[in-house]
Amino acid sequence: MRTARGVGRRRYRWKSLCSDSKNERLTPTRSHASVNVALTGFMGAGKSTTGKRLARLLGMPFIDADAELERLHGSIAELFATRGE
Repeated sequence: MRTARGVGRRRYRWKSLCSDSKNERLTPTRSHASVNVALTGFMGAGKSTTGKRLARLLGMPFIDADAELERLHGSIAELFATRGE
């Protein structure tokens, strides 16, 4: 189980990634987004929320893997029923 102290440290590391050496906030640009970013984690962990915010900051599209699978193959429940998990 994470303690509040651990969460704070994680939050600090994330903030440090968004800052330059003088601890000033960087303004993300398209050049910061030369690669794709994939977020993984358990349901309800905040992947979609974080991904949408990050995409907006970087000026890139946000793609939800579940929505894309449903668009291509039907509902996730149907996909699992016909092809397995």
